[in-house]
Amino acid sequence: MRKLSLTTVAVLLVGAFLLGAVTLGGADLPWVSGQVSAETGTGDESDPMFDIFQRSLQIMSDRSLVEVDRDDLLRGAIRGALLALDDPYAAFIGEAEFEAMMEQYYRPTYAGIGVRVTAAPEGAVILEVFRHGPAYRAGLEPGDIIFRVEGDEVADVPLSDLVDRIRGEVGTEVTLSVLRDGMPVENVTIVREEIAQPTLDYDVLEIHGVQVGYVTIRHFSDGTPREMERALRAMSGVEGLVIDVRGNPGGMLQSAVDTAAHLVPPGRILETHGREGVLATFDDDSPGPDVPVTVLMDGGTASGAEILAGVARERGGAILVGADSYGKGMVQSIYDIQGTGLRLTTAEYLLPSGYAIAGRGLEPDIYISRTGNVDPSPRFATFDRTLGSGDYGPDVESLKARLQTLGYFHGEVDDEFGPMTARAVLEFQRDQGLSMTGSVDVQTLGRILHLTGHVDSPLQYGELDESEVALEHPALRIDRQLLSAIRVHLGQLGMEHPAAASAAD
Repeated sequence: MRKLSLTTVAVLLVGAFLLGAVTLGGADLPWVSGQVSAETGTGDESDPMFDIFQRSLQIMSDRSLVEVDRDDLLRGAIRGALLALDDPYAAFIGEAEFEAMMEQYYRPTYAGIGVRVTAAPEGAVILEVFRHGPAYRAGLEPGDIIFRVEGDEVADVPLSDLVDRIRGEVGTEVTLSVLRDGMPVENVTIVREEIAQPTLDYDVLEIHGVQVGYVTIRHFSDGTPREMERALRAMSGVEGLVIDVRGNPGGMLQSAVDTAAHLVPPGRILETHGREGVLATFDDDSPGPDVPVTVLMDGGTASGAEILAGVARERGGAILVGADSYGKGMVQSIYDIQGTGLRLTTAEYLLPSGYAIAGRGLEPDIYISRTGNVDPSPRFATFDRTLGSGDYGPDVESLKARLQTLGYFHGEVDDEFGPMTARAVLEFQRDQGLSMTGSVDVQTLGRILHLTGHVDSPLQYGELDESEVALEHPALRIDRQLLSAIRVHLGQLGMEHPAAASAAD
């Protein structure tokens, strides 16, 4: 059961927590988790500045050479006040835009067949078939080209019009003809249903007899935690998990927290801090996965996706691979004011260790370029000495990262062994029944390495080719960066490529 402890509840009563933004049609639009009314007032008319404000508006309305509507002046005044906040995410949202935003993000369903398409010379090519939707059950596949709708050729029909023809009312039928590998499949009749576009997809990857679960998360909406739960249940029995949050811009705060909770053991997930201190704490008591996790991220990994990646590393022992994340660690709230919206940054969030992501982002444990080149970070340094106070170097950074994963170190991970590191080591040695020296000897290090599950050389698996990875769901694509992440993950599992093992024999 997920628990939310609040120090103050005002922001939850008057607005919805939001994280990040998505880009649609060139505009950055936030994710909305609810529609609630804000407390409104008329202001203090005895305030001299309020009197100046009213008189200024009246003069502008009466005397300006350019006639302007009074409501437009008031909207401009609100936007001007927002500029004084120096908040790059603050905005006043007009009625039409606010309603469109609510429709798009708070009620993201439509009546259709459950596919994602793009334009093709013959009509439209299917990029994705939503798992268990009507098109999936009818046998449509990614790569199919829709060339006829209700018997009519659609080669010259604009994509938006073609989509409108495929959509319709729930319970009605649409008949399509598709090209599959150049051969026509005629008259596929599908009953339209209410479709909620999935926010993630998953598959079981099989590599030389090893099964690895793969989940790619596009953004976080109301349904993402349930989708994650179903995906993990469907992939039960895998030996490890690769979670892909590349290009994930975030979404709803509660959704990101609840999704991350599926990847970590019970405990603290997140804190949000407002201008007067701790605003809310998010804890979870559900069990996490019992297999190692690797999270693949990039510069487009932001906000809620950074929560998932950071928490998975700090609390779940996950390895982060890819590139530095974006560094969006702020919470926006949307206030519904008589059908218009006011968006403000109301808090920042901190990971369980106290690490603030805003403006800093997350560094991966292993850098993987878009072309698949791999460069381990100092977190995977080789240990060849006893570590104690005053020492510094890559091995110290790796030690602190591992102690952070185990919940003993709560500061910033750097390469210096200071008093906070010594305290963390002492607490670990006490809990493990080891000699409490505050220094890391062979016995202490061995116990730390065993519990974190990190291998000294995560690249030990050897080279891997895309042809060696078997996919159950053909909509997913293995690119070079993901292929290297899989290779690293197999090394994390302690596996070795059969060819490399044969050569060693």
